Amino acid sequence: MPKWKEFEVLIAKIQSELAPSATVEHNRRIRGRSGRSRQVDIAVTQSIGIYPVLIAVECKRYRRSVKLDKVEAFVTKLRDIGANQGVMISATGFDEGAKAIARENGVTLLSYRQATEADWRKAVGPECWIRLVKTECVRCSLLLLLEDQHEEPVGSYQTLCSGDGAQFLIADIVRDFVGMARVQRPVGQFVGFVEPEEPLFLSEGATLKRVHRLRVEGENKSWGILANAALASGHILIDAFLGENLFQQFFTEGLHWQSLLQSPGCLELTAEEIQAYPQGTRFSLEGVKQYIRLVWTVR
Repeated sequence: MPKWKEFEVLIAKIQSELAPSATVEHNRRIRGRSGRSRQVDIAVTQSIGIYPVLIAVECKRYRRSVKLDKVEAFVTKLRDIGANQGVMISATGFDEGAKAIARENGVTLLSYRQATEADWRKAVGPECWIRLVKTECVRCSLLLLLEDQHEEPVGSYQTLCSGDGAQFLIADIVRDFVGMARVQRPVGQFVGFVEPEEPLFLSEGATLKRVHRLRVEGENKSWGILANAALASGHILIDAFLGENLFQQFFTEGLHWQSLLQSPGCLELTAEEIQAYPQGTRFSLEGVKQYIRLVWTVR
């Protein structure tokens, strides 16, 4: 994906954080009063009472400051599509001509920058350490129990089909069960059965064999990780006119998980050691992002 497109997607995510009840659409086309189809980087729509509100967001990821002509073109687009508010976000700021045009036409200008470790230290302090527990299924085998009571080993990336020919990946069928096994038995072996909610069949050439249930066997291991929140990253939006921070978001997507798992501070845990960990710290790597994410919005 091109860098400019990544920037638009990132800003769309931030807008979703700022307005969780609104509809945020990336790369939307809107027919203007002129009859022309206008492209909008990000369209934020929401109804206030019976009145629809449209906020159009333009993203600029240039090497130099955004100039006057770009803001002028954006103002023309806003008038044509009847937007209630226009916002332009630049990764490199705006020149004085661009600011003047924006001020005259009520366009909000925001500058974006990546949050750094220094921002984290200012926000949470230098000694913000968190304890994490990573649990992973390190071994998993699958057996299909067919209607003739024959058991057949299969791989997670094989498929089963329904009566109407739809294909289902076995990994998707057993994913929830394996996830629950990680929670209920974070260390050690587990065995269980998954029964399909609808009739599924194993295709062998021209023959379809109905699957009675799936037997899942596996082994879980857990690791304890001590991580400093200063390793995380984030985003900051700044008012281009006043230079004041309007939005700060710090989150754990910047943590280098593989490096942490290989660090001396990462130790494999026994079942007894897991019980000794403080309650509320047992998360998958996917879930922990939501656990320590911090968001500040200054209005």
